[in-house]
Amino acid sequence: MVDRCKSKVTAKDYYRHIRHFLANVDKPIQQIGIEDVREYMLRLKETRSIAHYTNLLSGLKSFFRDFLKRPEVIDGFKFPAKEIAIKTIPSRQDLARFYLALPDIRIKALFLMLASTGLRLGEILSLKLEDVNFEKRMVVPKCHSGETKRSWVSFFNKETQEILEQFLKVRYKRSAKLFPIGEPMGCRETGNWTGSSTERSQRLVRRRDG
Repeated sequence: MVDRCKSKVTAKDYYRHIRHFLANVDKPIQQIGIEDVREYMLRLKETRSIAHYTNLLSGLKSFFRDFLKRPEVIDGFKFPAKEIAIKTIPSRQDLARFYLALPDIRIKALFLMLASTGLRLGEILSLKLEDVNFEKRMVVPKCHSGETKRSWVSFFNKETQEILEQFLKVRYKRSAKLFPIGEPMGCRETGNWTGSSTERSQRLVRRRDG
């Protein structure tokens, strides 16, 4: 995958798809032929989405063509046409109501970062504090190492800056990530987040309901 300039996430997806394929075919790799691939892909096409089918086919093409040097097994399989889905764009009023209903400052900060920077969710969640210039309201994501995605400098607005400043006061301080995943806010500072994840969730629900 290094030679093909694939990202770590893509490499993991391909590895998972290839393992599943080999487990289902259940024969030595060198004995696998076009009919084995065709039968497997037909089953997948009937039960999975076009996106899943496309990702799987990409992994198998990389495996047979680039790794095993057996392009004749896979080159005849074409990628399906992309699904065209009509998207409903929420109005400003809908977005405002949604924002006001968000449960805490962390989620509000994340929402505003997504809305104002134009970055993808994965790009936002991978941001480290060092990737954000809070004074200039500038973001330089460094999350892409593959050949299919690119991201460059982005900016966030004043409202986002103000909410981020509030969030930074309660975020989990030991993480380098701007938005630590799996870590509660203020767990070392306030003592409100001790106990198991289930207990923390129950306390949060009680506070919201009560």
